Amino acid sequence: MLRYLKLQIRRGWNTVAEGTGLRNLPPVPTAALVLALGVLWPLAGEIRTRTADLANSLALDRIGRFADSQNSSADSGVGPTGNILSTRPAIFWPRDAKTTHYTVRIEREDGTAWIDNATTTSPFYVVSAAGSLEEGRGYRFAVRGYDAKGADTVKHDGSFTIGLRDKKLANLHERASTELGSFESSLVLSGYYAEQGSRDDVVGGLLAAFQADPKAFRREVADSNSDSARLWLARHVDPLTTADS
Repeated sequence: MLRYLKLQIRRGWNTVAEGTGLRNLPPVPTAALVLALGVLWPLAGEIRTRTADLANSLALDRIGRFADSQNSSADSGVGPTGNILSTRPAIFWPRDAKTTHYTVRIEREDGTAWIDNATTTSPFYVVSAAGSLEEGRGYRFAVRGYDAKGADTVKHDGSFTIGLRDKKLANLHERASTELGSFESSLVLSGYYAEQGSRDDVVGGLLAAFQADPKAFRREVADSNSDSARLWLARHVDPLTTADS
Protein backbone atom coordinates (compact mmCIF):
# COMPACT_ATOMS: atom_id res chain seq x y z
CA MET A 1 0.00 0.00 0.00
CA LEU A 2 2.81 2.42 0.92
CA ARG A 3 4.63 1.64 -2.32
CA TYR A 4 1.45 2.35 -4.28
CA LEU A 5 0.97 5.69 -2.52
CA LYS A 6 4.55 6.72 -3.26
CA LEU A 7 4.05 5.86 -6.94
CA GLN A 8 0.82 7.83 -7.16
CA ILE A 9 2.33 10.86 -5.40
CA ARG A 10 5.28 10.81 -7.80
CA ARG A 11 2.91 10.68 -10.79
CA GLY A 12 0.91 13.58 -9.42
CA TRP A 13 4.06 15.65 -8.84
CA ASN A 14 5.33 14.97 -12.35
CA THR A 15 2.02 16.17 -13.75
CA VAL A 16 2.33 19.48 -11.87
CA ALA A 17 5.97 19.85 -12.91
CA GLU A 18 4.98 19.50 -16.57
CA GLY A 19 2.65 22.48 -16.22
CA THR A 20 -0.66 20.70 -16.59
CA GLY A 21 -1.94 21.92 -13.20
CA LEU A 22 -3.76 20.09 -10.44
CA ARG A 23 -7.06 20.24 -12.34
CA ASN A 24 -5.65 17.82 -14.93
CA LEU A 25 -4.56 15.24 -12.38
CA PRO A 26 -6.39 11.94 -12.86
CA PRO A 27 -8.80 11.08 -10.04
CA VAL A 28 -6.79 8.20 -8.57
CA PRO A 29 -3.47 10.06 -8.15
CA THR A 30 -5.27 13.05 -6.61
CA ALA A 31 -7.13 10.85 -4.13
CA ALA A 32 -3.93 9.02 -3.31
CA LEU A 33 -2.12 12.31 -2.75
CA VAL A 34 -4.80 13.60 -0.40
CA LEU A 35 -4.85 10.32 1.50
CA ALA A 36 -1.07 10.26 1.81
CA LEU A 37 -0.92 13.84 3.04
CA GLY A 38 -3.65 13.11 5.57
CA VAL A 39 -1.66 10.19 6.95
CA LEU A 40 1.89 11.51 6.68
CA TRP A 41 1.46 15.14 7.72
CA PRO A 42 0.26 14.43 11.29
CA LEU A 43 2.96 11.77 11.53
CA ALA A 44 5.60 14.31 10.56
CA GLY A 45 4.34 16.64 13.28
CA GLU A 46 4.49 13.84 15.82
CA ILE A 47 8.06 13.01 14.80
CA ARG A 48 9.06 16.67 15.19
CA THR A 49 7.47 16.79 18.63
CA ARG A 50 9.08 13.54 19.74
CA THR A 51 12.47 14.71 18.49
CA ALA A 52 12.10 18.03 20.31
CA ASP A 53 11.34 16.17 23.54
CA LEU A 54 14.85 14.71 23.36
CA ALA A 55 16.59 18.06 22.76
CA ASN A 56 19.12 19.27 25.34
CA SER A 57 18.05 22.90 24.81
CA LEU A 58 14.44 22.07 25.68
CA ALA A 59 15.58 20.37 28.89
CA LEU A 60 17.49 23.47 29.99
CA ASP A 61 14.56 25.73 29.07
CA ARG A 62 12.33 23.59 31.27
CA ILE A 63 14.84 23.80 34.10
CA GLY A 64 14.90 27.58 33.65
CA ARG A 65 11.12 27.82 33.97
CA PHE A 66 11.28 25.54 36.99
CA ALA A 67 13.99 27.74 38.55
CA ASP A 68 11.79 30.82 38.15
CA SER A 69 9.14 29.16 40.29
CA GLN A 70 11.52 28.12 43.07
CA ASN A 71 13.06 29.77 46.10
CA SER A 72 16.59 30.29 44.79
CA SER A 73 17.93 31.18 48.26
CA ALA A 74 17.60 27.58 49.46
CA ASP A 75 20.56 25.32 48.70
CA SER A 76 20.31 21.65 47.82
CA GLY A 77 21.24 20.37 51.28
CA VAL A 78 20.92 16.61 51.71
CA GLY A 79 18.72 14.62 49.39
CA PRO A 80 16.68 13.19 48.00
CA THR A 81 13.82 13.48 50.46
CA GLY A 82 10.09 12.90 50.27
CA ASN A 83 8.55 11.60 47.06
CA ILE A 84 10.67 11.33 43.91
CA LEU A 85 10.23 9.88 40.42
CA SER A 86 13.59 8.42 39.37
CA THR A 87 14.59 4.81 40.02
CA ARG A 88 18.20 5.93 39.57
CA PRO A 89 18.37 8.88 41.96
CA ALA A 90 21.49 10.66 43.12
CA ILE A 91 22.18 10.81 46.83
CA PHE A 92 23.75 14.22 47.52
CA TRP A 93 25.01 16.21 50.50
CA PRO A 94 27.12 19.34 51.22
CA ARG A 95 30.81 19.12 50.37
CA ASP A 96 33.12 18.97 53.40
CA ALA A 97 36.64 20.38 53.07
CA LYS A 98 38.19 17.91 55.55
CA THR A 99 36.67 14.82 53.93
CA THR A 100 38.62 12.85 51.34
CA HIS A 101 36.06 10.13 50.68
CA TYR A 102 32.55 9.03 51.59
CA THR A 103 30.68 5.74 51.90
CA VAL A 104 27.02 5.40 50.93
CA ARG A 105 24.49 2.81 52.03
CA ILE A 106 20.98 2.58 50.59
CA GLU A 107 18.57 0.20 52.27
CA ARG A 108 14.96 -0.84 51.95
CA GLU A 109 12.46 0.14 54.60
CA ASP A 110 12.92 -3.23 56.29
CA GLY A 111 16.63 -2.48 56.80
CA THR A 112 18.06 -4.85 54.19
CA ALA A 113 20.83 -3.30 52.12
CA TRP A 114 20.25 -2.47 48.46
CA ILE A 115 23.61 -0.73 48.00
CA ASP A 116 26.15 -1.16 50.78
CA ASN A 117 29.39 0.77 51.34
CA ALA A 118 29.65 2.34 47.91
CA THR A 119 32.63 4.71 47.93
CA THR A 120 32.96 8.14 46.31
CA THR A 121 35.23 11.17 46.60
CA SER A 122 32.41 13.47 45.42
CA PRO A 123 29.58 14.77 47.62
CA PHE A 124 27.09 12.74 45.61
CA TYR A 125 26.45 9.17 44.51
CA VAL A 126 24.42 8.35 41.39
CA VAL A 127 22.66 4.99 41.45
CA SER A 128 23.82 2.94 38.45
CA ALA A 129 21.57 1.17 35.96
CA ALA A 130 22.57 -2.15 37.51
CA GLY A 131 21.48 -0.93 40.93
CA SER A 132 18.20 0.71 39.87
CA LEU A 133 15.71 0.96 42.70
CA GLU A 134 12.11 -0.20 42.58
CA GLU A 135 9.04 1.92 41.95
CA GLY A 136 6.50 2.30 44.72
CA ARG A 137 8.99 1.61 47.52
CA GLY A 138 10.59 3.59 50.30
CA TYR A 139 14.34 3.71 50.96
CA ARG A 140 16.74 5.07 53.56
CA PHE A 141 20.30 6.17 53.00
CA ALA A 142 23.32 6.78 55.19
CA VAL A 143 26.41 8.76 54.17
CA ARG A 144 29.61 8.69 56.18
CA GLY A 145 32.65 10.88 55.52
CA TYR A 146 36.30 10.20 56.39
CA ASP A 147 39.49 12.22 56.27
CA ALA A 148 42.86 11.12 54.89
CA LYS A 149 43.65 9.28 58.13
CA GLY A 150 40.36 7.39 58.13
CA ALA A 151 38.78 9.38 60.95
CA ASP A 152 35.05 10.12 60.84
CA THR A 153 34.17 13.60 59.59
CA VAL A 154 30.50 13.88 58.65
CA LYS A 155 27.26 11.91 58.82
CA HIS A 156 24.14 12.39 56.73
CA ASP A 157 20.96 10.32 56.82
CA GLY A 158 17.73 10.57 54.90
CA SER A 159 14.82 8.74 53.32
CA PHE A 160 12.68 8.94 50.21
CA THR A 161 9.90 7.13 48.37
CA ILE A 162 9.83 6.39 44.64
CA GLY A 163 6.44 6.87 43.04
CA LEU A 164 4.97 4.81 40.24
CA ARG A 165 5.85 6.02 36.75
CA ASP A 166 3.10 7.37 34.58
CA LYS A 167 2.93 6.41 30.91
CA LYS A 168 4.61 9.60 29.72
CA LEU A 169 7.66 9.14 31.95
CA ALA A 170 7.92 5.45 31.11
CA ASN A 171 7.87 6.20 27.37
CA LEU A 172 10.35 9.07 27.68
CA HIS A 173 12.69 6.98 29.80
CA GLU A 174 12.60 4.13 27.28
CA ARG A 175 13.21 6.41 24.30
CA ALA A 176 15.97 8.38 26.02
CA SER A 177 17.78 5.24 27.09
CA THR A 178 17.63 3.67 23.62
CA GLU A 179 18.10 6.75 21.40
CA LEU A 180 20.52 8.84 23.48
CA GLY A 181 23.80 8.42 25.31
CA SER A 182 24.11 8.61 29.10
CA PHE A 183 24.79 12.35 29.17
CA GLU A 184 21.92 13.38 26.87
CA SER A 185 19.52 10.91 28.46
CA SER A 186 20.19 12.23 31.97
CA LEU A 187 19.83 15.85 30.84
CA VAL A 188 16.56 15.20 29.01
CA LEU A 189 15.08 13.40 32.00
CA SER A 190 16.12 16.33 34.22
CA GLY A 191 14.02 18.56 32.00
CA TYR A 192 11.02 16.28 32.44
CA TYR A 193 11.50 16.24 36.23
CA ALA A 194 11.66 20.04 36.19
CA GLU A 195 8.34 20.14 34.36
CA GLN A 196 6.90 17.97 37.14
CA GLY A 197 8.34 20.25 39.85
CA SER A 198 10.47 17.50 41.43
CA ARG A 199 13.56 19.40 42.61
CA ASP A 200 15.56 16.48 43.97
CA ASP A 201 15.02 14.55 40.73
CA VAL A 202 16.26 17.57 38.77
CA VAL A 203 19.41 17.76 40.91
CA GLY A 204 19.91 14.01 40.59
CA GLY A 205 19.48 14.00 36.83
CA LEU A 206 21.92 16.88 36.40
CA LEU A 207 24.49 15.17 38.61
CA ALA A 208 24.10 12.03 36.49
CA ALA A 209 24.62 14.10 33.33
CA PHE A 210 27.72 15.71 34.84
CA GLN A 211 29.12 12.36 35.89
CA ALA A 212 28.56 10.94 32.39
CA ASP A 213 30.43 13.77 30.63
CA PRO A 214 31.68 16.76 32.68
CA LYS A 215 32.98 18.70 29.66
CA ALA A 216 29.77 18.28 27.67
CA PHE A 217 27.79 19.29 30.75
CA ARG A 218 29.73 22.52 31.22
CA ARG A 219 29.53 23.31 27.51
CA GLU A 220 25.77 22.72 27.35
CA VAL A 221 25.15 24.94 30.37
CA ALA A 222 27.40 27.70 29.01
CA ASP A 223 25.58 27.64 25.66
CA SER A 224 22.11 27.70 27.21
CA ASN A 225 19.87 30.68 26.42
CA SER A 226 18.25 30.37 29.85
CA ASP A 227 19.84 32.69 32.43
CA SER A 228 17.52 31.21 35.05
CA ALA A 229 18.82 27.70 34.38
CA ARG A 230 22.44 28.81 34.62
CA LEU A 231 21.83 30.66 37.88
CA TRP A 232 19.93 27.74 39.38
CA LEU A 233 22.67 25.28 38.43
CA ALA A 234 25.30 27.61 39.90
CA ARG A 235 23.39 27.54 43.18
CA HIS A 236 22.40 23.88 43.40
CA VAL A 237 24.77 21.84 41.25
CA ASP A 238 28.09 23.68 40.98
CA PRO A 239 28.92 23.35 44.71
CA LEU A 240 28.67 19.57 44.32
CA THR A 241 30.69 19.32 41.10
CA THR A 242 33.22 22.16 41.01
CA ALA A 243 36.12 20.20 42.49
CA ASP A 244 35.34 17.27 40.15
CA SER A 245 35.51 19.18 36.85
